[in-house]
Amino acid sequence: MSKKNDSVDQESVLTPAEHMASLLYQFMNLYERWSEDRQVAAKQGYDTAQFLKAFAEEVRRFSSLEQNVRESIDMGISRAFANAVQDVSQTISEAATLEMNATLKRLEDSVMTAEQSLAKFKGYSFLTHWKIVLFSLLSMIATCFFMLWFLMPRAVLSDWQLGNCELGNQILEVWPMLNKDEKHWIENQIEEKAKGD
Repeated sequence: MSKKNDSVDQESVLTPAEHMASLLYQFMNLYERWSEDRQVAAKQGYDTAQFLKAFAEEVRRFSSLEQNVRESIDMGISRAFANAVQDVSQTISEAATLEMNATLKRLEDSVMTAEQSLAKFKGYSFLTHWKIVLFSLLSMIATCFFMLWFLMPRAVLSDWQLGNCELGNQILEVWPMLNKDEKHWIENQIEEKAKGD
């Protein structure tokens, strides 16, 4: 069989210069996409920093509110105590003592409830901060994974190269089904083609 009869019509192969120009064009497109994604990520980082700054300011304001609440509770305790003292002067000392103890217990419960609420809020704010950080990290990782998995192979390989890869995968699936003579004939054809190039 002559070499002419065995050859299969193929699309014209790119010259090395055309291939390099194609790769350069793909690389520039990928770089532009990467630059846009980097700008978006920087904007998101700036926005997140602003949100965290505003959140920290609210936490600071809440901390100052805690002091006002404590002062109000102390003032309320003082008023209640003064009222209790006036009542004691008018009533039997034992009844006044029992009433004062009940009032103090209620006030202690109120203070304890307020402290527990503040502690829960502090825990919630800490947890929220870490959730935001974790969400940001996971978003960046997911974006990078998406770019690497879906965009990189298409951006680097030409359609002709992708077609050759698919053809190679098809040959790999058929290869185990061929007998020795068929495999030997295909290998000889590949060697002759390599020598001819």
